Amino acid sequence: MGHCRRRFGKAGEKKRFGMTIFHTLPIDATALMTLQKPERMLSVASLLYHPRVHLPTDGYDNPVCPLKEGLDGFNWLMDLLIPPAQQLWWDYMSTRPEAGRFGLKLEGAGKVRTFAIPNPIFQRLLKPLHDWEMSVLKSLRTDGTFDQLRPLRRLQGKKELYSFDLKAATDMFPSVLTGSMLAGIFGDDLGHVWFHMMNQIAFRSPERTGSPSKVRVYRFTRGQPLGYLSSWPSFTLTHHMVVWLAA
Repeated sequence: MGHCRRRFGKAGEKKRFGMTIFHTLPIDATALMTLQKPERMLSVASLLYHPRVHLPTDGYDNPVCPLKEGLDGFNWLMDLLIPPAQQLWWDYMSTRPEAGRFGLKLEGAGKVRTFAIPNPIFQRLLKPLHDWEMSVLKSLRTDGTFDQLRPLRRLQGKKELYSFDLKAATDMFPSVLTGSMLAGIFGDDLGHVWFHMMNQIAFRSPERTGSPSKVRVYRFTRGQPLGYLSSWPSFTLTHHMVVWLAA
């Protein structure tokens, strides 16, 4: 299960891309493709599925544990939906489901920015983390996410000012550092899940290959995919952490 022969022809027999078992075939044509086994991907998604409270740790206490009934419910739902979908549609699909696709945006000075367009399931799972991080950024006087001039107003009247810029920051900044930051706040499980979703998921490229069954897929090996909920605020909070530690 999950081999890429249809995508890559004979050469695809040796490729080890695997399909997740909670793709969105009935809902979304571009569902999930991952480099991990289906069983592993299920455990990753189930951690974020059920409503729960994750409390920041103080260095001694563990965060609130995931609710077991939430995991059981998620597993039951996927076991109910996915096998019939595979039997009905899998052999007749001209393309394989993916986690999402890449989009391209032309910006000033001829710069082309690549951004991720993930499937709605991943976005919904990441939304609570995204909303919490954005609320934290809004409370920081040194952050300009909501008001780019606010940090500058605090510097008025200062005699010595220093400025620096990270070139291609979102493309080069190590996401493992961001995962570590989240693990320090919410525990190792959530930090690992976030890192996995940002870096181990394959996306369809907009490159033209002449055939829908021969599309190319890529994943992020550094940086993180802008377009994912929580990607930008997680990076920004990690940047604040690095600056605070350096200062």
